[in-house]
Amino acid sequence: MHLCTDKNGDVIDPWRISFQYDDIDAVFKRFYLNHCQMQILFNENVNKTWGLHADEQLWWDVLWNVTQFLFVTKPPSLSALKQTYVDLEHKLRTVKTQIKLVQDVLAPLPMGDHSSTSSIQYVLIAGDAAMTAHYRLGVGINTILDGFAINTDFFEDFASTLHGHANDDMLHARQDIVRKYNTLMHARLLEKAMFQNTVIFLESYCRLLVFFDFGKPLHDAMILFRRNFKDQSYERVQDASTAIRQCIHNT
Repeated sequence: MHLCTDKNGDVIDPWRISFQYDDIDAVFKRFYLNHCQMQILFNENVNKTWGLHADEQLWWDVLWNVTQFLFVTKPPSLSALKQTYVDLEHKLRTVKTQIKLVQDVLAPLPMGDHSSTSSIQYVLIAGDAAMTAHYRLGVGINTILDGFAINTDFFEDFASTLHGHANDDMLHARQDIVRKYNTLMHARLLEKAMFQNTVIFLESYCRLLVFFDFGKPLHDAMILFRRNFKDQSYERVQDASTAIRQCIHNT
């Protein structure tokens, strides 16, 4: 799959298509070993114009428009698009974004005799398995990476309950460590969920572009740009707080 380039020879950026099609916010490309993906992000206009439960043919029309805009070798027909580029084993469908969290990321397996510390086995749910991750934000992997120190401390404390003779005090100590760890991790996942919701809102409703300064804490890392439709460029938002408050007021 070869993608079109701009006048400077650079591959068209994910947001460029939004200057052409008002319902689409961005198209992100993902390249894997055996296949490629196009992830299409719609904005709030799609609900106003034809909604998420529109006829399937409308979604095919969207794919057609996207490929005609982005591909160098453009499919000559919708039939060719379906046969060449689309995995027809899976029905074309849309879903609303729902971010769900695992209540306890660390829990004992439902097996064995839990009356003895030596017989308990635990499963740790991490990354994308712990919460629904919005694509491109890297929430799953970043939750693992920025939680390294927390996990190191936890495993050291947990390991301390594995030595010596198993007894009730040791069992209670382990349960207390697990409980504190789950409380801490759940709070971190809630922060990530709020972060995802914020980015989705800023992109889909406020029509802003969100970039990140990874040298700053997550809640203060967003760098915002707005579209200049006149010359099809992007301008840095200098007063992000005012821009967000205005968007909320207008929503």
